[in-house]
Amino acid sequence: MTSLLTPYQSDGKYVKVDTYFFERVLSPLYDKVAVLIPRSITPNQITVFGGLLCLTSAYLFVTGQHTAAALVYLGYCTADNLDGKHARATKQCSEWGGILDHCVDGSCSTPAVALTMSVFLGVPLVPVMRMFAFTFFAAHIVEAATGELHMGAGSRWVGVDEIGLLVAAAQYAVGQGYTGVLGSYFPDTDLATVFPRLALITFAMNLKILVEAGSKCDWRKVLLWSPVCAAILACPLGDEADASELEWKPFLTLHAIFFIPLLLVTMANGGKLVASGKEAGKAK
Repeated sequence: MTSLLTPYQSDGKYVKVDTYFFERVLSPLYDKVAVLIPRSITPNQITVFGGLLCLTSAYLFVTGQHTAAALVYLGYCTADNLDGKHARATKQCSEWGGILDHCVDGSCSTPAVALTMSVFLGVPLVPVMRMFAFTFFAAHIVEAATGELHMGAGSRWVGVDEIGLLVAAAQYAVGQGYTGVLGSYFPDTDLATVFPRLALITFAMNLKILVEAGSKCDWRKVLLWSPVCAAILACPLGDEADASELEWKPFLTLHAIFFIPLLLVTMANGGKLVASGKEAGKAK
């Protein structure tokens, strides 16, 4: 019987479905960097460090240091890939490592991405946040239910790694004066209502993956975590705010919501942030 929290199948198998660009360009590049990391540094330390880089990038972005924000965000993207590669290379893999990785991604990168794209596209912050949050949780519900992580919601052309590069580019572009891109092209469209509806496309793509998984799919996990997606999509915080404003109160509220699962899982794991390395047969 598999845990309701972890993505591993009953045989311990874990599959990550990567995009073509990641396989052929980014992954070989990260492999070259991973071999330079000392074994004394644990994968979970890299994960937490990456989360701090992501939060730093968000701070630099809102304080007008856009080029620095872009460079630091690229550092986060690198750390987000190096933790797993380092874990496998040094046999420090664990289920907790995988949980920590995804919790940090959700609590740090999802708000940072929403913040950047809100300013760049000219869309109120919270609707963008809800769309990315819904997409994040939908992908990880599929992962928990099937043991396969489809970062591109079934597409092998665009996934989370490509989006990370686009976010860094958007941060730099904002510094060059490119803001409100969508708002300028669609001045009469209520973009605040459009973005959450775009999440339904992600829902359809992930539902297709679940159906195709057939008997491999653990529908208990789908039923357990789906209400989280529904709550995120239905959250009304800040939808009426002007696109030029950064709605910090609802933004920080949703940010805190993402930290709650991280804290709960940390407590359930005995508060450990360092992998024991005893489960070296499993991938992070």
